[in-house]
Amino acid sequence: MRLTVEIFTGPLFHVEVDDGGKVSDLKKEIAAQAELPYERLILVLDVPAGDDGSERRMIEEAKDGVLLADVGAYDGAHMYIFLKPLDPADEDGSGYSNPFSDGNHDQAMLLATIRGELGIPPFELK
Repeated sequence: MRLTVEIFTGPLFHVEVDDGGKVSDLKKEIAAQAELPYERLILVLDVPAGDDGSERRMIEEAKDGVLLADVGAYDGAHMYIFLKPLDPADEDGSGYSNPFSDGNHDQAMLLATIRGELGIPPFELK
């Protein structure tokens, strides 16, 4: 399966994964090619939707073990990549915090802005 991957503020590139691959396989390939940290990747899949073109679906982190086909990915699909914000409290700067559990308003606003720009209703994951 070949997918087009676009870093929201960066380049466009292609990744290849097995047709029976999982979300985690795709994330590993993206992380390797783009030199991005696997644990910070946020994937948003662009899928065809009726007469109005397409809709975008955020692939939840809990779905890392799910087959790509089961989240709607297909050969030739377009995927957008975002990065989870770093948690400035981490000593090594490698981690991130969950903006929905730690009360960090700025990070929650960033994710809400990303979702709005993609046309995804607030906090409605599919």
